[in-house]
Amino acid sequence: MKKISRYLLSLSVSAIALTAASSAMAQSDSNDRWANWYASATGDVTWLQGYDTGGGGDVAVGVRFWPSDYSDFRLEAEAGYHDVSSSHYFTYMGNLYYDFNGLNAGSNSNWKVIPYIGAGMGDATVHLSNSDFAGRYTVHDDAFAYQFMAGVTLENAAMPNTDWLIGYRYFGTEDVDGTDNAGIGESQRLHANNLEVGLRWHF
Repeated sequence: MKKISRYLLSLSVSAIALTAASSAMAQSDSNDRWANWYASATGDVTWLQGYDTGGGGDVAVGVRFWPSDYSDFRLEAEAGYHDVSSSHYFTYMGNLYYDFNGLNAGSNSNWKVIPYIGAGMGDATVHLSNSDFAGRYTVHDDAFAYQFMAGVTLENAAMPNTDWLIGYRYFGTEDVDGTDNAGIGESQRLHANNLEVGLRWHF
């Protein structure tokens, strides 16, 4: 029941986020509204505190709202998977981004550089397995998750429907319950760092 309720919470956050953004765009012309929607995919290098380095990726559907020449907001529903040595986790997140528009790579360049920051929350299915000074432990559970993102989007006039992105992401969870090698209860929190690259396709 705990697992189902967290999935529902995560889905509700994402659904509310996208519905709110869609409503914010309702005053725009219906022929232009879909131009603010996009899909994205990223791949990354992931490392956990005290763990080996691994990798993973995320896919998302989002919408841009309140756009201007200087900034705009984006809301996303996102799912991801990451694997590091004997540990791995699935993520289901709702994200909010803020884009700093209006920066050009140069007067003679077709490239536009758009820094962004973001934050998200949702659910993670986490399996952690590692050894510490007290012995080996394994934890596996669903947990409330949160993340913070920062990076740059690269736009090119020759590819108006495709953006490139490079960024950093910190991902964390509440306590995940499990046991050590003696069968004693153990709780650990997931702390993950991600360097990512990806593409964003506009509808």
